[in-house]
Amino acid sequence: MSITSYEMQGLTWQAKKHNQQDAILINNKVIQHKGLISKHHVFSRNEAWCVAVADGVSSSRYSDKAAIQVLQTIGQHFSQHTTDILFADIQNNLCQTLAGSLVIDSHHSAEQDNNQKVKATHGASTTMTLLRYSSTDTQDQVSIQSLGDSRAYAYCRQQQQWTALTRDDNFYEELLAANQIQYCDHEIASSYFVLMEYFCADWLHNVPEKPVIHHQLETNDAVLVCTDGVFDALAGEQWPPVLPDHSIKEWLNELLEKIRHSPTCGDNVSIVLVRALSSST
Repeated sequence: MSITSYEMQGLTWQAKKHNQQDAILINNKVIQHKGLISKHHVFSRNEAWCVAVADGVSSSRYSDKAAIQVLQTIGQHFSQHTTDILFADIQNNLCQTLAGSLVIDSHHSAEQDNNQKVKATHGASTTMTLLRYSSTDTQDQVSIQSLGDSRAYAYCRQQQQWTALTRDDNFYEELLAANQIQYCDHEIASSYFVLMEYFCADWLHNVPEKPVIHHQLETNDAVLVCTDGVFDALAGEQWPPVLPDHSIKEWLNELLEKIRHSPTCGDNVSIVLVRALSSST
């Protein structure tokens, strides 16, 4: 059975944090809420769509604004283009909106100089992971771009298991890639998980252009993007299966209930799930 459409739905939940620094993008709308399941959306195989999550880095008091701005930039890009977005464009737009100017021209008037001073939101930072599809790309293949430690996962209907598609941009993963340490499945020092890459409202901050990940889908397969509050509270192998006869909303509620009862639950939780459908589904 060939894929005829894609359905999607997401949620944002503040959890035990004193503020909400996560946000999601779905149907070209940015949602940042204390506890909300979005509307259900369906796109035909011939339509382009993009979903994304952003997780503000907690060291900045304005990281919630950074998350919103990054997702707005992504939404604007994919409303006009079917090509992958450049991380440099996301970074530049974030700086233009939240960083202000680091250069003061001595020929400007005092009033102009005041307008060019560094904004209070300077340094606001966020991670991001997006998932997109276009009929102009390889058939039934989705594209994934990620920076930081928000992730994308895939659910295979045949194998009935979840698999991580992205690699976190942290110190631990860099050491693994350089073969300087070996993978360990027990708890290690938190310093190993310091973020090495993220978007930041600072003109001196540079971001790398990472390779785009491509993932092939079949009918009833699913793929999702989520923030670290999800997998830190509940590992992917503990997530419920995406059953063909269950709605996405039922799946989101089931996952959220499991996260609520997890002893490691605490961080903001945001997730968007996309499922491939056929006409007989």
